[in-house]
Amino acid sequence: SFGSGLQDGYLIRTNSSGDTLWTRAYGNTGTDEFKTLQETSDGGFVLLGWNSSGILIIKTDQNGDTLWTKMYGGTSGCVGYGISETSDGGYIIAGETNAFGAGNYDIYVIRTDALGDTLWTRAYGGIKADKGRSVYQVADGGFIVTGQTESHLGFGADFFAMKINSSGTIM
Repeated sequence: SFGSGLQDGYLIRTNSSGDTLWTRAYGNTGTDEFKTLQETSDGGFVLLGWNSSGILIIKTDQNGDTLWTKMYGGTSGCVGYGISETSDGGYIIAGETNAFGAGNYDIYVIRTDALGDTLWTRAYGGIKADKGRSVYQVADGGFIVTGQTESHLGFGADFFAMKINSSGTIM
């Protein structure tokens, strides 16, 4: 009932008493689905999800006004689930892709600068479905990526965690 498309993201900002300060709808004419959001160090927000063009990220200011929008992956088979702001002001994204990689679905990690421009991307996984769900930067500048894997152990979906360095190489 809000926005311009079939399904849009809807963000409500409240004060500590729960009173609405502002609301915003985000999306295009198709389906835009957001999986998570994070408040950023500048007081704005970053929203992460997907649409028919791939992984979708929207960066807003503190009033919810869009500063920039970026797409990654290039296909509807790419979905973003976890995002963290990095120590240099950029972003690290974890999700899944079936557009490229080794198998059915692979863990997809994207590192960007502060404007959302891609610094590098990596796909990790085996021949079965592997999906990234969260990512966090650690003290040495690397990242911990968690999710689920069907490629290891062979007993259905199992919890998965890996550490990668600041360039995306598995440690």
